[in-house]
Amino acid sequence: MAVTGNLGDSEGGLRLILENRPGKKLSAAEKYLVRRHYRPRPHLEEGRFLASRPEVRAMMDVSDGIDSDLRRIMESSGCGVKIYLEQLPVSAALQKCCRQRAWNLEEVAAAGGEDYCLLLTVAQEKFTALAEKFFQRWRRPLTAIGQVTPERGQLVYLRGGRPVALGQTGFDHFRRG
Repeated sequence: MAVTGNLGDSEGGLRLILENRPGKKLSAAEKYLVRRHYRPRPHLEEGRFLASRPEVRAMMDVSDGIDSDLRRIMESSGCGVKIYLEQLPVSAALQKCCRQRAWNLEEVAAAGGEDYCLLLTVAQEKFTALAEKFFQRWRRPLTAIGQVTPERGQLVYLRGGRPVALGQTGFDHFRRG
């Protein structure tokens, strides 16, 4: 499993907007997150490049948070997934706002949607070569965040090699209120 960009920035921006603190001046980090919420940049060119690569097995945009989007890939592919929370790419702005507001960084990164980077599966033995080509083209990393497992429907988050439960999950359009 890999992603083409940072996770959670849009969610961080949305949380700041919903705080609705009239008259409070936003810091540079806060302004960055709000901009990322209002103006996400879909990774269209990156998607075209990756879709042409035979080592990419599945791919979708991160619109509902990787938690929900991983579940969609697992359901369609009949597999499970392990995600290494320490490997989730997050911006310095999001890290700063999470520290200041006591937001759970891992939950914001995993459950927050509308980042519109890409989530993909790649043949493990070909990931390094693909990541190098991706970096050469866009000057930013293709970040490995986990691996596909044969355990159908089992999504496991790991921190330091140990399973952890997240208190917040991604958006599900069909979940009742």
